[in-house]
Amino acid sequence: MTKPVGVRIIAIGFFLEAAVIAIMGIRPMLPLIYQLIKTSNDASTGLAEIAAMVVLDSFVFTVLHVLAGWGLWKLKNWARVLAIILSTLAAVFELLRWLFAHHLGVSYILSIGISAVIVFYLTKPNVAAAFSHGSVGVRRLDQLA
Repeated sequence: MTKPVGVRIIAIGFFLEAAVIAIMGIRPMLPLIYQLIKTSNDASTGLAEIAAMVVLDSFVFTVLHVLAGWGLWKLKNWARVLAIILSTLAAVFELLRWLFAHHLGVSYILSIGISAVIVFYLTKPNVAAAFSHGSVGVRRLDQLA
């Protein structure tokens, strides 16, 4: 089975999202961590630790998005599941951000909409079938009879 165009677009989107996460999450925090460690005589503030956790979180999500993009490009079923999980997490975090911000912006709607479209598309039977090509154990029950 050929690779659906939508899967290619989503894979490229995951690669781009990984780049944005890396640039926006990791790079700006490193000088902050260095400055906090260098100037902090009192370690009780915990700001350096929080900044380090943000960097670690950004690094982990960058790696997960790269893996999802690569796996989608190679039509790996685990990557389809990972992409669904990451898109669902993105939508949940946007909903939480909206609840705490108490105003509805275009970015919230756009992010939740894109995540919903990705989840909907990757769960369509014909798209899921493209990922099950050649893999053992991912067969529909009616095919077993």
